[in-house]
Amino acid sequence: DCRHYLAMLDDVPVGTARVRPIGDDTVKFERMAVRREYRKQDVGRSLMRIALADAAAGSATRGVLHAQCHASAFYEKFGFVQDGEIFTEAGIEHIAMVRNL
Repeated sequence: DCRHYLAMLDDVPVGTARVRPIGDDTVKFERMAVRREYRKQDVGRSLMRIALADAAAGSATRGVLHAQCHASAFYEKFGFVQDGEIFTEAGIEHIAMVRNL
């Protein structure tokens, strides 16, 4: 039921994302990653725009994610807001974030 996204540049995978339904009206944005040498080149923004548009076109009305704390500002630019306290996941500090679709 997940939707996977892969950003390619000249046949090279440079970024990825996944959107997974977690309820009747909620999807979770996961596994957003861009290869270091391709960051700050709109790859992540493009992936996020497409993933959000696809999620909004479906039946979901709410999106959630667990952002690494250093990346929370990236998601805030897309309308996500913090939802709760900082927690540790896989040894890295994260913050839950949410937005309406």
